[in-house]
Amino acid sequence: MRIIAKKEEGIGLDVTIYKNKETYSAFPDITKLEDGDLLVVFREGKQHIGPGSEIVLIRSKDKGESWSERQVIYSHPFLDARDPSITQIQDGRLIVNFFILDLIAKKAETWIIRSSDNGYTWEEPIRVEIPFRGGATSSRVIELPDRCLLLPMYGKYGNGAISFVAKSMNGGDTWGDVSIIARRIRGRVEYYEPSLLYLSRGNIIAMIRSSITGGYLYQSESLDYGNTWSDPKKTDIWGHPADLLQLKDGRILCTYGYRKSPFGIRGVISEDQGRTWDVRNKRIIRRDGLGWDIGYPSSVEVDKGRILTVYYFYNEDGVRFIGGSFYFT
Repeated sequence: MRIIAKKEEGIGLDVTIYKNKETYSAFPDITKLEDGDLLVVFREGKQHIGPGSEIVLIRSKDKGESWSERQVIYSHPFLDARDPSITQIQDGRLIVNFFILDLIAKKAETWIIRSSDNGYTWEEPIRVEIPFRGGATSSRVIELPDRCLLLPMYGKYGNGAISFVAKSMNGGDTWGDVSIIARRIRGRVEYYEPSLLYLSRGNIIAMIRSSITGGYLYQSESLDYGNTWSDPKKTDIWGHPADLLQLKDGRILCTYGYRKSPFGIRGVISEDQGRTWDVRNKRIIRRDGLGWDIGYPSSVEVDKGRILTVYYFYNEDGVRFIGGSFYFT
């Protein structure tokens, strides 16, 4: 086991979870398993975009105090595997979704890979079939009470970018029945990188990265288990992309990268199921970033009220690493 480095910073305890001076580590996602283990998946490569990257997993058995050595769960010698996300579904299996970018063909395809033993071994990957030309993903699958899986995705459709979900009724064996969350109809707003949160009684909220509009998040809602979605509305939350987590006390935490000075990671709370967000009392999780190429946070509630948010970051040496911040809401 490798003990994480610690330092006091910001509003909580900031830590380095994984750092390799020879590689570029980014786009992490974290989940807490039924047995209490914390798993973080991320992309490791030579640069921000490029072939030969790997999807890597690390594990903590002590609530984030120490982490295992890296485990490669997927790699491709010629294409760019990136933006992995992880979740555990009701039957105990793990699902990691990610996309593969073909830079020559200018095409993205989303894949999933599953584990039935808490992430120690992994099945062969499955390509997500959708009726569009390609499609990417950057946020985890969610599971509905009837075990339907919703995979948040985005891609090109016509002359603009859209956000949508693909559904699976068989644990991820096959995907289909796409429903569109947001698409460009009028104006110049395009929609990327949706994050989903299931609340109750068919209610799902989606937080979506936007383009052109100055970097504000947009929000959409479904009241029928993801079959139809409300028109996206601009929030007062500046940053991208977003991660949504419902806390044990019922509140919702939205964390996001803050890619302008002071560069860092921020979070806001909703106490009314996502109808409003307390942006006046935003959490400044980190504010010591050196540039825009940081972020993509993901959060878990380690203990009641105690949060671990992971993200990618860099210091004076310029090496992108997986960092984390412990704090109380």
